[in-house]
Amino acid sequence: MKLSPNQVLGTSALIGALVVNTHGAEFFIAAIGVDLADHSIIVELEDADSGSVAGVNWNDISDWTISLNPPLRPGARR
Repeated sequence: MKLSPNQVLGTSALIGALVVNTHGAEFFIAAIGVDLADHSIIVELEDADSGSVAGVNWNDISDWTISLNPPLRPGARR
């Protein structure tokens, strides 16, 4: 599928999305913020296995895959 030019998606649509890194590790997007000093987008990721949370720069995960409507995590509600 190709995206049309100038597509915009609100950040709220990304909360809860499943992202998978190049090694197959899975994370859920927990929050999105802006580093005002660095002018960058920070994504807070929750490890799908351990539940630990860490922030990463959006540009650093550009080669990861994303699922906007992943299966529910155990104990989660939509």
